[in-house]
This record gives sequence, structure tokens and C-alpha cells, in this order.
Amino acid sequence: VPCFGRCPAVYLSSSVRARSRVARCVYNQRERVEQLPAGVYALDHLPLPVGAGDTRVVVRDAFGNEQSFGSAYYISQGVLGRGIQQFSYSAGAERLNQFDSSWSYGGPAFLGLHRIGITDAFTLGGRMEGSSDLVSGGPMATVRLGRAGDVEGIAGISRTSAGTGYATSLAYEYTSRAVGLLMAARNYT
Repeated sequence: VPCFGRCPAVYLSSSVRARSRVARCVYNQRERVEQLPAGVYALDHLPLPVGAGDTRVVVRDAFGNEQSFGSAYYISQGVLGRGIQQFSYSAGAERLNQFDSSWSYGGPAFLGLHRIGITDAFTLGGRMEGSSDLVSGGPMATVRLGRAGDVEGIAGISRTSAGTGYATSLAYEYTSRAVGLLMAARNYT
């Protein structure tokens, strides 16, 4: 789908009395100018950079009247828009000795990942994998903290013939034009 936005987007709506021009600015730099017919208009899925930023929309009609709308935003790479689903399911044979030229394969294996945007600020999901000697899976969630970044939590449990193992991960991410920060804590057996 052209211009499909998987992340929540900035949405602006208003009306103009006469044919007008709208200019979209990001970081005080003009990004795009469009013509608007008289009536109600909606600007949605504005192409904005990931992270924290500011956008401004300036509407100027044929009579020289000007309206300006500003909005601060935070677009997270890890949060899906409400109702958007991201998934991958794979099945096949396990490749043995994958780092040499051998074309030998083992038994059947599968991998699965599924995430869904519950709200524009909360994404829930899970993963699973299995083969003849492994069963593993667990939940994951990502929460956008307004303009303060996002937090992702992942948990997992796996079982092989050698035993059972557990893992957890908690990560915080913040991105802006000037700085990027990622902190993570992991615990596993």
C-alpha cells in the first residue's frame, strides 16, 4: 500500500473559506506545499521523522489570511498504530552446519512472531519457535511514554533436552534530532 504508515501519525483537521495553500514545516524547515479547495480539509499520516520533534502547518488563503498550527510529537519505531498487526510465521527444516558449505538439514522447525497495536501508544505481542529439541516463546509489549520515549518489555521461556531457561529484557529508548538514547537491562538463566 503506498504511503502506508505502521506507526501512529500526526493528524490535523480544519476548514478554509477560500482556495488556500498549506505549507508543512518540520524542524522549522518547509517540507511540502499543497493547494487546498475551500471547505473542510484533513492532513493525516504526515511524513515525519521518527523520534521527538515539532511540526507546524501554515494555511494561507487567497485573501492573505493565515492560520498556523503547531504540534509537538514523538513517533516510536516500536509502537504500532491501533489495529495494525505485524507478523511473521515460518516453517521448514533446520539447517545444520549453516556456516560452512554443507547443505544438510535436520528435522522440522518453526518460528513465529505476532504484534498488534492495541492503542496508538501500546503494542502487545508474542513470539514462539520450536524444533525437534527446542520449544521457546514468550510475550512482549511496547509502551510509548508520550514525548518521553518508549519502553519495551520481553519475557521468554525455553525448554530443551538440557533443561529449561528463562529470560527477561526491559529497554528504554528515546530519539530526537539531536540525541539518541537506548538503555536496556537483561536477565537470563
